[in-house]
Amino acid sequence: MTKHLTLLLLIGFVFWSCEEEVEENTNPYIGVKTEKVSSYDYLETKFGKDIYETLPKNISITTYNQNGQKIKIISYDSNGKEKDISKWGAYGITRYFYNASGNMIQKQKEYLNGKLYKKYVYEYTSFDSMRVSSILDSNNKVQKTTESIFDKLNRYVEDNEYDSDGLLSYQTKYYYKGDQNYHYKADGASSDGKNKFQTKFHYTFFDEDSTQIKTKEYIVQQEQRNRVIFKKYDRFGKVLEKRINETFIETDESVDNQFFKYDSIGKLIEKFEFYESPYDTTKNKIIHEFEYYND
Repeated sequence: MTKHLTLLLLIGFVFWSCEEEVEENTNPYIGVKTEKVSSYDYLETKFGKDIYETLPKNISITTYNQNGQKIKIISYDSNGKEKDISKWGAYGITRYFYNASGNMIQKQKEYLNGKLYKKYVYEYTSFDSMRVSSILDSNNKVQKTTESIFDKLNRYVEDNEYDSDGLLSYQTKYYYKGDQNYHYKADGASSDGKNKFQTKFHYTFFDEDSTQIKTKEYIVQQEQRNRVIFKKYDRFGKVLEKRINETFIETDESVDNQFFKYDSIGKLIEKFEFYESPYDTTKNKIIHEFEYYND
């Protein structure tokens, strides 16, 4: 599972979506006080039905403010004991901070004793698009900063990544056709030219005049690996299906399938996941439960 998290290989199908109409841009988490997320490991299949452990392997509790914004996440083990920061940077306590416009301006991960592990700081444009994101270490020293550049149509056209010394380390450029809002290609390279990639994007829409994406496919080509990612959306922007195939040149292929279920207003309530590679196979079920301010 560690390799799974490290590689960040995601592929999914959503077999259930909200059936009732939801206003665009409505936050389905408004009014939610806490969200409990429990992960259960797979045991076996009997009579065509998957059987999972009765006790969750991991539990996380997310606290929201009354505007439906995350303010804190804490993880627990199956015995209800709080889990501290792992060597991979998982668990511990995560806190979120927002500006008056509702944009997240800071996220920080802490050890259980309150000591800072890592901090993420965000800056925005006048039209509320993220302009700068920075990662700081436990001593509040900047490790990496990414700055986005926008064109006159407020489309991001370039990302510049800087290292801890403020030197440009990576650059990605995005290309559009005419005044379309969706880029069709992205080219990226490290400052030394050794690490390059190109991504091509393909879209379909719900109708000829619609700006709502129905499907999106992007193909990432690098020297040592290829990745094909496919997403299918409903009319409210919820991902209905997600698939990723990733192949490392002259080595192996890994596959991760995820299945999602939402409630009638768009909150994620259930997820099933299956990951397989030549080195690891995992299968689990994740359940989301909510407590509300008006309960």
